[in-house]
Amino acid sequence: MNFRELPLSRRQVLAGGVTLAAGIATASLPWGRSEPQKTSTPAPIPEPALAPLLPQPEEVLTETLEPVPPKHLRYTEPHEEQYAHFIHSLDLLYIAPFELLRVHRNSHRGVSNSLPPEKLWAQMGKTLKVADELRARLGRKMLLITSAYRSPQYNRVIPGSASRSYHTKNCALDLVYDCPPEEALAEAKKMRSEGRFTGGLGLYSNFIHLDTRGSNAVWSRV
Repeated sequence: MNFRELPLSRRQVLAGGVTLAAGIATASLPWGRSEPQKTSTPAPIPEPALAPLLPQPEEVLTETLEPVPPKHLRYTEPHEEQYAHFIHSLDLLYIAPFELLRVHRNSHRGVSNSLPPEKLWAQMGKTLKVADELRARLGRKMLLITSAYRSPQYNRVIPGSASRSYHTKNCALDLVYDCPPEEALAEAKKMRSEGRFTGGLGLYSNFIHLDTRGSNAVWSRV
């Protein structure tokens, strides 16, 4: 009798072996005496330790990004989309690309500002990261960026601007935080003393100036 001619129950025994309950004798198999098989309950597999849940990027942005980008914002100038992608690549928690694009569209006395040349983009990256960390340490919202890069032509018509302003080098920001500017400046000074950056800090009536020029400077226009 071949395998296919065996009854179904006998074929299952041959194909899969015999599983015996504890205390029950094993059945005799056709090719010889079968040995009783010991049964044991497998040890439970320990559950892996669960790592704490981390917020997804969308949740982080929903909770911390301010202000909310206006829905009507569109890329209207050359290279705006590329510059926005560069800012996004910095992984900032509190500063959105549109906040930089907005100030580059400003005009004064008939002179329009512009985006920085691409060779200067990395300079602003350093300053944005300092401003982002400053916002985290303050625990206060950053309400507004009033000035970032200024083209040389635009810089010349801004009242009180220096002819060699670090805004023209794309490494300076004027920032309004949801706290007195003196408080923001004091925290920025702590960061600088801790070696977080090297640059200039200026106090004004309702904002602070912050740059990463590579040498320390401080002033007050209050």
